Amino acid sequence: MADSSSTRHLHIEFKNVAVENKAKSRTEGRPIFEQQEQVHIRFVGDTKKELVAPAHEKCAHDPNNGQWISYAQLYHKHYEAFKSGQVVVGEGTPIEELHFIDAAKRAELKALHVHTAEALAGLEGVNLTRLGMYGRELKEKAQAYIDKAKDSALETRLAAENAQLKARLEALEAQIGRAAPTEQPAPVFESWDDSALRAFIKERTGASQKGNPSHATLVRQAQELFSGEVEAA
Repeated sequence: MADSSSTRHLHIEFKNVAVENKAKSRTEGRPIFEQQEQVHIRFVGDTKKELVAPAHEKCAHDPNNGQWISYAQLYHKHYEAFKSGQVVVGEGTPIEELHFIDAAKRAELKALHVHTAEALAGLEGVNLTRLGMYGRELKEKAQAYIDKAKDSALETRLAAENAQLKARLEALEAQIGRAAPTEQPAPVFESWDDSALRAFIKERTGASQKGNPSHATLVRQAQELFSGEVEAA
């Protein structure tokens, strides 16, 4: 199937279209039409180029098995949305989410088949010049929006991972606290993974580990820190 990233320069739409059956029209002596599912593929930024074909016409070889597949199979997400009555404007963030684009410019972009931030950021050459004198600025703003969103998503993911790690660390510390005074901590530390050991050591020393120490080294350092706390208590 097609990689979604390879369709961002395309606006793909499936439609039900009445197509004349010329052979039947000749036989009956009157126009005879049949409903046909078609794919309409337009190129982002280009108002003239368009590919129209029957949705179930063979168009490419499946890279997995070498067999022919149709447009409906190649662009299966768009076809499934069409069959369920949904509208697919493309892969990515709808331009309605871009606060720096007003209603008039949004309508202009859609007329050029630019429906997503990714499509706008990917415009180049002649297709970009069709946006006018501020086209380059809009393209750069769209790319900045995408980059900022990625950074924000990464920060959110890291914060969630840190929260999970902290919860694990607190649970392990509680386990140690419930252990008998004569029990050796070594078996507990041996069962920790490296990320938990690093977090434990950083918690006690206030400094992150440098380099890439082995698991045994991390266990030894954790044992020494814990033993020091026990002796101090």
